[in-house]
Amino acid sequence: MVLARDDEHPERGCIYQKIESDGRGWENLYMPRKESDVPSNAAPTEVRLGNLRMNGREVYKFAVKKFQEVIEDALEQTGLAVDDVAQFVCHQSNVRIIQSAKEKIGLPDDKVYVNIDRYGNSSAGSVGLCFDQLWRAGKIKRGDHVVLVAFGAGMTWSSSVWRI
Repeated sequence: MVLARDDEHPERGCIYQKIESDGRGWENLYMPRKESDVPSNAAPTEVRLGNLRMNGREVYKFAVKKFQEVIEDALEQTGLAVDDVAQFVCHQSNVRIIQSAKEKIGLPDDKVYVNIDRYGNSSAGSVGLCFDQLWRAGKIKRGDHVVLVAFGAGMTWSSSVWRI
């Protein structure tokens, strides 16, 4: 997905963005390439080099907490309320993460699009894919505010608020 500045309409574009990471929890989501990449507490039979390893319970707790934090931060920093946002376009790694965070924040169902049930975890492409589907369906239009939220391996996360 490519979003760009509109010189004819300077009120459109990115109005807030935050990208962060915390490597302290790396052993909960990692891909070992060599033996020295394997944490000392991992059972040898659990780890195969070149395969993604994930502690699902810890990643779930982390993602739900961060999902809530990044959306609340984005709204606070921009002065927007939930009602001011047309769509919250979220990373599609796990529907339970999305549902849990949505409930904690109080986001209405019609503002949080979910397509993981049809496409699976589309990884780094999930936010762009969701945005495109929402745009084509007319659920995002010019002048709308949208909040984009994504998470990644190595315990990284980002949020971005756009006026389309």
